Amino acid sequence: MATSAEACVTLYRKGVITLPFNPAFLHVAAFPTAKGQESRDALLMSSFFNVERDDAGDKVTRVFERDLAAWIPDLPGLNPATFNPVTDVEILTDRAGEPFRHVWPNESDRVPDGVVPFEAVVVPGGFLATPGPGRITLVNLDDPKRGEYVVVKSGTGRRTSSPPGPA
Repeated sequence: MATSAEACVTLYRKGVITLPFNPAFLHVAAFPTAKGQESRDALLMSSFFNVERDDAGDKVTRVFERDLAAWIPDLPGLNPATFNPVTDVEILTDRAGEPFRHVWPNESDRVPDGVVPFEAVVVPGGFLATPGPGRITLVNLDDPKRGEYVVVKSGTGRRTSSPPGPA
């Protein structure tokens, strides 16, 4: 029987890194390289906001971490001994600053080839009961500014007809 250390893939043996936020969801996805023939693994991650509330628990008194989606674009090249979160982790969402629009982002993932005309990450948000509407956002990785496109926002759908009644 294999021990847990023997069962771990090489990535897990590399070591531990400290992120500048508390991750909520982590996901490894393969992204094509510039050559288009190989791929590289990237670590996609999200973080929920962390708040302090008043004694009654009704009012947020302080937000000490914002919601975000981020990535480490070259996971195989990561060296925990020299890891620097400022240069090795890139925040993908709300890069323009406040007001931050992402709310409780869930597990982000690479958008499959051919869905949009650029390399993208999809970020679903609005996990559980949130103070703002949830949404599905695409982040354009081909754009150095990491432009964001809101695909759908919760509460914006309108029913165009009544549902059929019982037969």
